[in-house]
Order: sequence, then C-alpha cells, then structure tokens
Amino acid sequence: TTPLLADGRLYVGTRRGDHYIFAAGAEKKLLHQTKFPSPISATSCAANGTLYISTMTELLALKAEKKQ
Repeated sequence: TTPLLADGRLYVGTRRGDHYIFAAGAEKKLLHQTKFPSPISATSCAANGTLYISTMTELLALKAEKKQ
C-alpha cells in the first residue's frame, strides 16, 4: 500500500498484515508496530483525529484517548 504522512508520522501497511508508524524526519524512528491477522488492503486514512486501517476482512477506526 501507499504510505500515509499525517500529523508528523508516517503510516505504512503491508500485504503481510504488518502496520508500522514512524516519526517523520531524517532518521528512521519506529514508534509503533502492529500485526493484523489479514493483509492490509488499502492506504491508511486519517480524518478528524481518527486513523482508518482497512484489512482484507475488516475496517478499523482508531482514535487516541484525550489526555486530561
């Protein structure tokens, strides 16, 4: 899939079901890695504070909790 650059982060999904979040910048800095049970089928999408990830079997909407 095509990488997504949003909010200072680079989101990359793979056909193996891996999803990576890197800090945007000159140096490679992995912030988070997730393994999904099925392949990621489309580019991630960010809208209104929510990250959408589409796999071959489901669409996930992830939103960070607000810090108090």
